[in-house]
Amino acid sequence: MTKEEREQFERLRQQVEAQVAQIQALAARLAATESLQTIPEPPAWAAAAVQAAVEAKLIDTPLGGSYDFYRLLTVLHRKKDRLIVCSTDSDSNSAIVFHPRNGF
Repeated sequence: MTKEEREQFERLRQQVEAQVAQIQALAARLAATESLQTIPEPPAWAAAAVQAAVEAKLIDTPLGGSYDFYRLLTVLHRKKDRLIVCSTDSDSNSAIVFHPRNGF
């Protein structure tokens, strides 16, 4: 191996090491982000909203939601105005209307 080839090889080795470090950092960020996708129990600050949504039959699985799900549910619960939630079921085109008087 010539001196020039050794230098090229060393630069390549350094680039690979830098890429490995970057991949490891990105993997750690991804794992942290994915851990927020499902949390086993609703946060304490979302308990009232979850209970109201269960009672209004808006949700039937109060456990195992994402942080964003519980945050949105809490915001909607605090709003307490008339909410129109369109069905995501492809078999129906109906909309469900929730009034403040039903607790949600």
